Amino acid sequence: MAEAAASAVAVEAYKDGRGLIFYVKQKYVCFRNINKNYIKLKEEAEKLYARRNDVEYEIQRNNRMKATNECRVWINKVEKIKKELDDLETKFQIKRKHIWRFQSSRLNMSRCMEKKCHEVKNLWEEGKLENGIIVESLPQRAQMMHAPKIKDKPSLHGVVEEVLDFLKDNDTRRIGIWGMPGIGKTTIMQNLNNNEDITKLFDIVIWVTVSKERCMENVQQAVLERLKLNVESIISTDEVASKILEELKSKKYLLLWMKFGTPLI
Repeated sequence: MAEAAASAVAVEAYKDGRGLIFYVKQKYVCFRNINKNYIKLKEEAEKLYARRNDVEYEIQRNNRMKATNECRVWINKVEKIKKELDDLETKFQIKRKHIWRFQSSRLNMSRCMEKKCHEVKNLWEEGKLENGIIVESLPQRAQMMHAPKIKDKPSLHGVVEEVLDFLKDNDTRRIGIWGMPGIGKTTIMQNLNNNEDITKLFDIVIWVTVSKERCMENVQQAVLERLKLNVESIISTDEVASKILEELKSKKYLLLWMKFGTPLI
């Protein structure tokens, strides 16, 4: 009887011992996996942040480039996931101090790290500069036009120089050039468009030629094409005007407007 009892106790002790060993082993595996996933996630996050920095540097260093809408969305995604990873880092460091506690929550955290690692790697792939989706070239400051030379024509050259002086005055908002047909108004405007000083004074020069019919629509269309704006989903001319205004409000621009044969600046 005593031997049977002793044997039963021994069996229970053996089971308890195996159970304890299995429990400790589980904790060790869980601890090892979460650390492995943590290190991998940190490495992938560093690569992602480096790519974001490269993209932002590329945009800032080249004043002829700008971020596309897709690029801005991508950068926002990177910022969002960075906040999530910072929060995960804080929670991980707290649980790291208590290695043998919160096993189930550490397991969930380890799985979360794996998931975030995949998200980070996908974002890194999306942000490749060679994809051609991160930055786009801005419109040229001025589109060069074929124009007659006027240096040997003092009357026309003098008008161009006079207009340039007006344009250098920040208080000048509008200039009109009038005269009989054939005296060279269009030539003056073309030479202004091509002048090197103009490209130094303005971020963009927009040339518009309109007739009496559909005047406003023609002006808007010319401006949209120069700014490379897509407004296919917009029907109202007022909405188009708002879109143009939004794009131009941060730019210093010159509108060369040929209307009814009368040049306006």
